Parts: sequence; C-alpha cells; structure tokens
Amino acid sequence: MSNILEALADDNLCIHPPIYRGSPAYREAVRTMCETAEALEAKLDDGEKELFEKFCNAQDDEGHLYQVETFIRGFRIAALMLFEVFAAGDADFISGKETE
Repeated sequence: MSNILEALADDNLCIHPPIYRGSPAYREAVRTMCETAEALEAKLDDGEKELFEKFCNAQDDEGHLYQVETFIRGFRIAALMLFEVFAAGDADFISGKETE
C-alpha cells in the first residue's frame, strides 16, 4: 500500500500534476531563497559552488522524503478514521433514525 501512497504523494498518479503557485508568504519565501542563493553563488569560487550545490541537492532530497512520509502518515490516519466511522456500525446514523 505504501507504494501507491508514495506514487500519489509524488504526483505519479496524476495525468497533469498541479502547479502550486502558493500563498503570498510562500512566494516571498521562494523569492528570498532565490535571491540569497544568487548572492551566495556570486561570492563563491568553483569548488565552493560545487559544495553549495551538493548541500542544496541534499536539502531538497531530505525535504522531499519528509513530505512523502508526512503525506503517507496523514493518509493512513484519515483511512483509520474512515474505518472507525464504518466499523462503529451506527446504523441509526446511516438510516437517519435518531438515537436516544
């Protein structure tokens, strides 16, 4: 089951993955991140740029793996909640009859 959830989390089950434009706060954070990276790269020599790129790639990988795990955990919690709703067997709720 986790393979399906990972594929869903990675947008591999979508025909057209969504483009996230984000909130104004998100866009500002991305702008700041890009400006800071450009300023750093302007000050670094080739060896330092390579090290900085390696760091950025590792940080991206870590963030992605964390997001996948968070998505899977949230999905499982939601599935457990759904199971509990149906397992309760509250026929009165489903049929519309009021309980005492």
